[in-house]
Amino acid sequence: MPARPILSAVTWVALAAGLALPTVFPEAANILFLIASGLALVLSEEKAGWMDLIRRPGIALPLLAIALLCVAFALTASTPQHLFAAFYFLPLLMIFPLVALFERSGQIVTVETIGLSASVGAAGAAGVALVDSIILGEVRAGTLVNNPIHFAALALVVGFVALVGMSSKKPAVRLAVLVAPSLSLLAVVLSGSRGPMFAALPLAALAIALVIGRVSRQRALFALYCLAATAIIAVLIAWFTGVFQRFAVFAELPQLLTGGTTNDSSTSERLQIYSAAWRAFLDSPIFGHGLIDLTTPVLQYMPEGAVLGDYQHLHNDLADFAVAGGALGLAAYLLILVAPIVEVVRRGIWMRHPDALYLALVISTGFFCMGLTNATFGILSQTTLYAFVTALVVHLCRTDAQTLASAELTSSAAP
Repeated sequence: MPARPILSAVTWVALAAGLALPTVFPEAANILFLIASGLALVLSEEKAGWMDLIRRPGIALPLLAIALLCVAFALTASTPQHLFAAFYFLPLLMIFPLVALFERSGQIVTVETIGLSASVGAAGAAGVALVDSIILGEVRAGTLVNNPIHFAALALVVGFVALVGMSSKKPAVRLAVLVAPSLSLLAVVLSGSRGPMFAALPLAALAIALVIGRVSRQRALFALYCLAATAIIAVLIAWFTGVFQRFAVFAELPQLLTGGTTNDSSTSERLQIYSAAWRAFLDSPIFGHGLIDLTTPVLQYMPEGAVLGDYQHLHNDLADFAVAGGALGLAAYLLILVAPIVEVVRRGIWMRHPDALYLALVISTGFFCMGLTNATFGILSQTTLYAFVTALVVHLCRTDAQTLASAELTSSAAP
């Protein structure tokens, strides 16, 4: 059995890679995540318990999704590169070893350490956004470290994940995690990323429900004051840097929903892509066209003279999975998206562990909403974050089950 210090060190590296580093050092976070996951698999010796882990929905459903993608890609592959395209979703395979690592490393992975690690990530995102906007003069914050949309997506999720730390009994921890969503929203606004800004609405509703249920009215008001102050600061900076104009498209939503038209060039281009993607899906509705050169089957259905640019995806997760894998791809997308929620709702765990339910809803809702306007799954940093938070959900649910079993054993042993 590996020494406890080794397991502890790998666990802390995993926490840093999963939540603290992605917003500031995304490439380093990806590498450390894969290293920590690989070490977790090597260090795992309790092979007798593997089948129990693999049967957990949070682990089994992503594995089934990857299997479906492998089948679809194999049936449409023209080169080995097409066949192995499922490796874009490799982080989802690492949920299993991470859960095993968390359980064997003792009491390291708790709602407290999760909240603090995510708070570091949110603070880092806010710092990058302010440096980009104020010092470097970038119109869209995040370009210093990442694509602005991907940067905003990572910042948004880690900021709201941090709120699980509200269960801590330490005032300093509760204060740190209360501020985290505001910091992440600052980064999102300054990035000018409309998809994450849209996704922030349901996540904010989940956060408010959690905070109201966990803290006094005074602390809830403090959280709202932090949010309002951050919003004002973000709007002012966005206004003076010009990034605020990117959100003007939201004013055209009634026109877009009723007439299907918009004056925003980026939105118009996306609508053209989605329409062309639907027709490409109908060309191969069962197995799709493969993930490599995803835009090729879509190009023929674009309006005359329109171009897709140097895109590697279709700016929509549903479109990406539908064109790449057909019905099998859509089934895989659904399995990945619902895995954390199914993990929590089975056997009524959500009633006993609201923290796990909150995390599951944040990760699934956030990725679904952001995936409506841009690719999330298949982008390494974002897929890694999704896999890591799903592993946290499974771990919290396993901890709940073990606590419940221990309580039942103690009760049955009592005279």
